[in-house]
Amino acid sequence: AVEFISPVLTSINQDWIIQLEKFWSTLLTRFDISPHISCATHVHVGRKGAEFSTQDLKAIWKGILYYNDVINFFGFLKTQWAKRNTAAPSISAIRQRRYGRVDDIPDLVADGEIDLLFDFVDRFQTESALAKAASPDREYCWNFQPILDDRKTIEFRMPTGSRNARESIAWIARANAFILLCCRKDWTSQNLGRRVRSSTQRSQSTVPLWNELCDDLRAAAKLLGLEQYLSLPPFMVVV
Repeated sequence: AVEFISPVLTSINQDWIIQLEKFWSTLLTRFDISPHISCATHVHVGRKGAEFSTQDLKAIWKGILYYNDVINFFGFLKTQWAKRNTAAPSISAIRQRRYGRVDDIPDLVADGEIDLLFDFVDRFQTESALAKAASPDREYCWNFQPILDDRKTIEFRMPTGSRNARESIAWIARANAFILLCCRKDWTSQNLGRRVRSSTQRSQSTVPLWNELCDDLRAAAKLLGLEQYLSLPPFMVVV
């Protein structure tokens, strides 16, 4: 097995796409790529020349919680190295207080508890406290731990190992678009209330939520000049 770590890639003029395509072209001419079940693609997202503010981090955490029920439709490996952020002790404590247990409970967003979650997120006053609560260690789907060191990034750990340039670029595009849409979206409950209040069953709520996520991702990717690289999968009803 082998792990490749890229240098920091910036979105200016999309030179990073050319670099990745050249890397994969060279690699595939010399090797056969067969990702192991333990392989993953990790993407770090940061702000060039700046750091994520506390408000940025709150918005990103809200987006992760809000879209928790459908973002896995991208396709990723459920492992101990990429736990859902809703499994963090801070969120489990909310579920424990509301339901008296943390196993086999309704999704808090689908259950209409978006205000409860967002009020909790809004209580954090510092980047460090929020990062530790959102992902107390690095082994979560969205790892906030690099915010605490010199990298000042959020790490996207969901994807399985990439097999070619197209897959690598798609995961980078999705991660960047998701971070941007979170920072730009109006997370007030009044804006989100229509979907939350109108969906009482999970099977009824996932389709419109998936469509909402795709629309938001496309809009954000368009601003980044990455819309053509998203390669969003079609919605699949999972029962």
